[in-house]
Amino acid sequence: MTAASLEPAQVQCLIGGHWIGRPSAERFSPIDGSPVSVVATATTAQVEAAVDAAETAFRTWRGTGSTDRARILYRAAALVGSRRAELAGLVTTEIGKTTADARAEVDRTVDLLLYFAGRGAADDGAVLAGTSGGEAHTRRRPLGPVALITPWNFPLAIPAWKLGPALVAGNTVVLKPSEYASAGAAALVRCLLDAGLPAGVLNMVPGAAATGSALVRDRRIRAISFTGSTVVGASIAEAANPLTQRIQLELGGNNPLVVLDDADPDHAAGLAVTGGFAQTGQICTSTSRLICTPGIVDAVVDATCAKARALRIGDPREATTDIGPLATAHQIQSNGDLLDAAVRAGGRIRLGGRFEGNRFGPTVLTEITPDNPLAQREVFGPLVGVMVAQDLEEAICLVNHANFGLVAAIATESGGAAAHFIEHAEVGTVKVNEPTIGNRPNVPFGGVKASSNSLFKEQGARATDFFTVEKSVYTSWSPPRRRPSTAIR
Repeated sequence: MTAASLEPAQVQCLIGGHWIGRPSAERFSPIDGSPVSVVATATTAQVEAAVDAAETAFRTWRGTGSTDRARILYRAAALVGSRRAELAGLVTTEIGKTTADARAEVDRTVDLLLYFAGRGAADDGAVLAGTSGGEAHTRRRPLGPVALITPWNFPLAIPAWKLGPALVAGNTVVLKPSEYASAGAAALVRCLLDAGLPAGVLNMVPGAAATGSALVRDRRIRAISFTGSTVVGASIAEAANPLTQRIQLELGGNNPLVVLDDADPDHAAGLAVTGGFAQTGQICTSTSRLICTPGIVDAVVDATCAKARALRIGDPREATTDIGPLATAHQIQSNGDLLDAAVRAGGRIRLGGRFEGNRFGPTVLTEITPDNPLAQREVFGPLVGVMVAQDLEEAICLVNHANFGLVAAIATESGGAAAHFIEHAEVGTVKVNEPTIGNRPNVPFGGVKASSNSLFKEQGARATDFFTVEKSVYTSWSPPRRRPSTAIR
């Protein structure tokens, strides 16, 4: 399947069960520049109409049994799985993800929908100790219409991990996907509609920043879940009303892999290559910093460069390709600018550093200092900077010196060192002898510092907490009246 063989997808607004709006914004494949989609841009009036539809649908959807809501997610998961080839092809064409990575994303989307369907009403409250002659309990109830704003790099999985808990908890949704990946998001939405989701429960408003701003500023929206850059996340937090709107922000990262002298250098290099260069480094959890102690740094850098040289750069539709193109013109510009800034600050290019059009090969820089831009900014590309720490304590200081706190990994054979690292690394997720990328639906995900507002985690058993309000109930019962005995004597 080639980009040229696909007719451009026509992406409209979904409002109250109807696809409306005239697609006008053309999007082109990063593979070969061929048209991928023509996307409607939601107007302010259409955003308001989508919220109207969500408000209306909430009156019924909130009363739908949790088992019935879960059944829809189960059916949607089955439909996503049955459309695997179509969805993976669309993701590859739209954002340049390799075929293997695109298929893995479809599979992950299935897993996410199944997980949240299985959660269903698993935690609808708790019975607590009450007063004498009474009882106390809690109930979780949906908030109402919620806004989900998602990025382009996981056009199926990230919407799914937000939609799953929001819908199964009884909320209605207005989804604003990235303008660069609206066709993939629309394909996922169609799976949910075909699974039986009632009209108005899920609405979609494609568009750029103005569309997202109109959605955030609508005070009928009870919660806003956003994944994207720290800059945009800060603007959303400023625009929202903290008294009436909950905010969940999953933002950027500059994620370190620490390698201690006792680690296997070949294994550590494998972690660095997987974490740093998978999906062309365009993952918020990608490895950006490789922090090694002196006794192992040369062996790890040599092995990392050797493994990275073996990666095949090319057309992501080819089965032999490991690294595809950067997804957007912005990505090309930002990676080039960051590379230049890192070199000006003293970084030395050990491998790569070359563009061929929108293809940018794996790049390793040594002599990176703590304040080098490569150690402080979100990278979002196949750039890894090498730093040297004298011991574990200095490595932890380097980990924590960054503004971000999303993921940190350590390669070591010492259980004590790993335990110390787990305790003191200022991040939301720690990996031990695993790459920084990758997470499971049942494990909470989120960061600290500039990586998140840290109030609610995504995924895991508590993911529905963000989308529900907990109500406490106290009940006292009057003692029973004495009645004449009717026992047979």
